[in-house]
Amino acid sequence: PFVLQLLILLAQQRQLPLRSLLEGIPPDELEQTLLTQIYQGLEARELLDRLSVLRLPFLQQAFPVFGGKEDLISGPPLSLLIETQKKGRHTLHPLVQHLASQRLDQQPLLRRQAHEQAIDYYQELLSPGGRDQAAACMEMAYHLLELQRVGEALEGLRQQVRAVVSFGYGRGLLALTRRIEAAGLAPDGWVVVDPR
Repeated sequence: PFVLQLLILLAQQRQLPLRSLLEGIPPDELEQTLLTQIYQGLEARELLDRLSVLRLPFLQQAFPVFGGKEDLISGPPLSLLIETQKKGRHTLHPLVQHLASQRLDQQPLLRRQAHEQAIDYYQELLSPGGRDQAAACMEMAYHLLELQRVGEALEGLRQQVRAVVSFGYGRGLLALTRRIEAAGLAPDGWVVVDPR
C-alpha cells in the first residue's frame, strides 16, 4: 500500500497516468525512485534537509524550531516522508534521511544552521527530567561538538552527568569524550578514563 500511495500522489502531482510513471522503473527500485522524485519536488525539502541532523526520533515541537509548522505532517506528501512512531515521535523515512543528509553535506552554512536549531530543540527538552532529559543532553552535546563548541558541550554534560549515566548513556558519554580527545579539542589537563 505504501508504494501505491506514493504512486498515486506522484501521478496527481504530475497529472500523469499511473502507467506512464511506471515505465522503465524496475519493480525492485519502485519505492526508492518514487520517494526520490517526491522528495526532489518538495517545497519543504530544505526543512527535511535540516531535520536530517536529528539522530533520534523527534517530537512534533521540532517542526517550528526547524522552520516549519507544528501541524506539518497533517497529510501527504510529508505524512509519507516523515514516519510517525510511538508516543508521537517522528523520523524521516530512511531514504529521505539519506537524501536530505547528502544535500545538507553540500551546504555547510545550512548544515551549521541545522545543528544550531537542533541545539535549540534539545534545549527545550532538557527540563522534563528522566530518560528524555538524558537523551536530550547527549544529543545537544553531539550537535555542539559538530559546531566545535567543546566547552559548552562539556558543561552541559557535566550538569547532566548523573541523569546521563543513570539512564544508561554511559557508553555514549564515553564515546563523546573520546571524540573530543581524538579531535584534539580537549581542554588542557583533560583525561578520558575508561571505567572497565
